[in-house]
Amino acid sequence: MPAKIAVIYLARLHEGFQSFEAFAETYRKHPAGQEHDLVIICKGFEKPGEFAAIGAIFTGIRHKIISMPDDIGLDINAYREAALRIGNEFVCCLNTFTLLRTDNWLAKLWANLSKPGIGMVGATGSFESLFTSYKVINFLAWAASQPTARFDRASTQQFGWLLNQFAPHTMRAAKSKRYRIRRLLGDILRNRSSMARLQGQMSQTWADVLGYNGGLREFRDVPQFPNPHIRSNVFMMRRLDMLSVPMEGTSKYACCRFESGPDSLSISMLSKGLDLVVVGADGIGYRMDQWPTCGGFRSGDQSNLLASDNQTRAYELLTDGEKRTHQTMTWGGYSRDPRLDTKLLGVSFERKAPLSERIENFMAPKKLGRERLISIAIPTHDRLDLVLDAIKTITHQNYDNWEICVFDNASKNPISPAIAALGDPRIQVKRSEKFLPVTESWNGAIDMTKGEFVTMIGDDDGIAPGFFQRINYLADRFDSPDLIFSNLYQFMHPGVVPGKRQGYVAGLQMADFFEDRDYPFVLDPKEVRRSVDNSLRMRRSFMFNMPAFCCSRDLLERMRIDGRVMLSPFPDYYFANLALHLAKKVVGEPRPLAFQGVSKVSFGFTLMNAKLDDGFKVLNHDVANDDIYREVSKRLLPASRYHSEYIVTMAYVARVIGDKARQPDFKHYRHVQMWQYLKSHKSLFRWPRTEKGREMWNMLAPDEKRWMLRANLVRKLSTRFPRFWEPAAQRLDQESSAYLFEAKQIIYRLGEHVTLFDVYKELDSGPFSATIESKNPGRKTAKSSRKRSKTAPADVLPAADQHLSREQTNGSAERPRRL
Repeated sequence: MPAKIAVIYLARLHEGFQSFEAFAETYRKHPAGQEHDLVIICKGFEKPGEFAAIGAIFTGIRHKIISMPDDIGLDINAYREAALRIGNEFVCCLNTFTLLRTDNWLAKLWANLSKPGIGMVGATGSFESLFTSYKVINFLAWAASQPTARFDRASTQQFGWLLNQFAPHTMRAAKSKRYRIRRLLGDILRNRSSMARLQGQMSQTWADVLGYNGGLREFRDVPQFPNPHIRSNVFMMRRLDMLSVPMEGTSKYACCRFESGPDSLSISMLSKGLDLVVVGADGIGYRMDQWPTCGGFRSGDQSNLLASDNQTRAYELLTDGEKRTHQTMTWGGYSRDPRLDTKLLGVSFERKAPLSERIENFMAPKKLGRERLISIAIPTHDRLDLVLDAIKTITHQNYDNWEICVFDNASKNPISPAIAALGDPRIQVKRSEKFLPVTESWNGAIDMTKGEFVTMIGDDDGIAPGFFQRINYLADRFDSPDLIFSNLYQFMHPGVVPGKRQGYVAGLQMADFFEDRDYPFVLDPKEVRRSVDNSLRMRRSFMFNMPAFCCSRDLLERMRIDGRVMLSPFPDYYFANLALHLAKKVVGEPRPLAFQGVSKVSFGFTLMNAKLDDGFKVLNHDVANDDIYREVSKRLLPASRYHSEYIVTMAYVARVIGDKARQPDFKHYRHVQMWQYLKSHKSLFRWPRTEKGREMWNMLAPDEKRWMLRANLVRKLSTRFPRFWEPAAQRLDQESSAYLFEAKQIIYRLGEHVTLFDVYKELDSGPFSATIESKNPGRKTAKSSRKRSKTAPADVLPAADQHLSREQTNGSAERPRRL
């Protein structure tokens, strides 16, 4: 008859017998204090002498041996296989490097696990996120590889254990005064970039490594910091609970995800409403909010550890600066240590919300209180195929209480017959026989809606699977907010994007306030005001795509002016900013809820393919009858019409806001126009001689002419002498940009879809996750065999997690390794 508890110890032959002897010594020294069966996994053992040696090490200790081949996988794979072969109700798993540090260690674990509401206990826990930590490390690896990077003393103090491995020349400068002086002189003479300046170039690199062929694509859906989880060095739980969590693959990545990924052991317990508890040497069970200060893993001097492992011992060998870095990555703003900086290389580890709010997002959603009527408004003109595709993304949802309001803006062939053929009374069509401006077409679609919440999409857009349930969930959870603003999926149709004519699917972060967020939150009113003011200043910090907004009926009615919700040349730009301004409560949802489609007949296509004149014909905005346009026309410059229409739209927004202190920044707009015009001309002196150049020059004030001459000189010098002048040109480019935040696409699929509904169907079957490895061990899949991104060096990635076991990283037992 097996005992209630099985203690499973992993003895991996590859690590050597010294580790087994050390564990056995502490097992004898510290009695468990609780009846159990000791199960030793002999992993990789083949020869009789090897089994005899393990028997000799555990002489006098009652135990059972389970033999497994080394290629079965890593520690988690071995624990699961052992759990399948035993009949004990509970399992306590210990990795190869575990050293017990206190008497009655098992009794202390069991005393806490047996309490009501506890799903899992362990000797150590962490808030670290592989996603967030890798973001720091990937930047450091990339920056250290740049020949234009300045020597940064702070980085050598904080990340010495990493730089010693992939940038030893940097560490030589940190240790040698002579070499450091040499580096500093080179930094000055070559005008190398500081870490702060390099951070501005990192966003695209990070998007690339998370993309379809990136080296970190497996971790793009890992919960960001804080990611509370019990570490797998010592943990205890019900055996069937452990086996109920799916484990796909045998790679290190698969084990990482099993420990701290989106469907990890810990999250599976939290989703059931069960707690995670770290048990200290003192026998006290510490709740998650107490982990950073309990004296355990990377907490104080770690004196309250119930058991140690190679990672806790490696931490003790670090310098003070390196320890603070590890503490920041592990606990961040949830630690009470005032010495910790909650930002590392621009990546946030701040305490953005109470831990209880974070945990709530791991729990299974409660049953919806009611199904609200939600309206989807779609204006269209001569795009029947696209409209039908968009409608499919709605009708295939597992939800009933919706309506679709299609406004047919004088299509040559009326779309009503095709819609009627669908046979669904929830889909309505209204037609205008006159071709209206795009703004009035939007108003026509909005006026048809009756829903409690309304989302407006273009005819080449769509909504993602689960959209209606998620909107209802957010409305319930946040007490019916005025506005829900989410990230988006993008579908670039084949033939749209230069350089990627095969088309692609991507994820798009819609605002800077979504950075380092992966769960819904209420936007601070100050953040809302800052975002709108940035738009007025023509320094955008959020994107204006209509499918990202789900608006309450009450807010829509408050937005009406003379009966119209939409005004201005760019109705989506107007709506996005005014809706934010007027909303009493805005919920930010990092999860993409809808698709932005860009087809060959969209304005976006003309913007990307230098065909803006065609795009403005589609918008059909009558400038001659626009009173605000006439009012500001004397301040406009003849360069990019797109920028001119943008600033006119912001004048509309400012008029509704009615605050003299919040007006469009025409000075910055004119700098943007001048700089864009200069960049489009190669000659240093001939640009004013063109017709448009002379026209612009004659419209400039004296100080603007001087600014333009200086800007043109910097631009040309940067092309002739880039070593010295390129940084100045980059600063000028940033200062004269219309963006404070530019959304970077994380490409999930390239050339694999033809229609938006094709994309919808794949997403409906599961998220756009990367294949970790082939399920057939003898054959790699196309996705798993893709090369790593050049921006994520292959030699950096395998050893990048400090809290993995040595078996997972193949590193030294005591040597500090990469995060």
